[in-house]
Amino acid sequence: MNLWHWYVARENELLIDCDSRTLLQIAMKRLEDTQRIREAEIPLEVERTFVAPSNNPDHFHFAVLVKNKLSPIVQMTWQLFLMDDVNRSVHNLFRVVNLYKAPSLLISPHNWLTDNRYETNSFWRSHDAVCQCDSRVHKNKDTILQCPAHIRLRG
Repeated sequence: MNLWHWYVARENELLIDCDSRTLLQIAMKRLEDTQRIREAEIPLEVERTFVAPSNNPDHFHFAVLVKNKLSPIVQMTWQLFLMDDVNRSVHNLFRVVNLYKAPSLLISPHNWLTDNRYETNSFWRSHDAVCQCDSRVHKNKDTILQCPAHIRLRG
């Protein structure tokens, strides 16, 4: 039985799906550069970052906790700049335009470790939902509507 852990971006979080180690490295470099360059329209004040591997050894989830609240469109813009999967970003942007609840989320095969005194790269909160669906359900527009986590988080 596979459990899928759903993480919905809060107003002060960016959730990025990096499809390779190279893209993750570019994202981290871009994030570092944005911290030094304060001329951005809406600068990011980064508090913490988190990287979680996925089932594929060359696929990563990259999360950024910021000190300021961001509107959904600003979140999506920063996520795209930080190397989020383009297809995911386009879908997220359409969800923002169409006023969907939880326009940006990541579904992980792992329960991300939360804060504890022994782990330095831990996530700052628990997941928002869990499901046991076949992983293909989450990629299929017609069948995801049956997923209990999807129903709970997106309506």
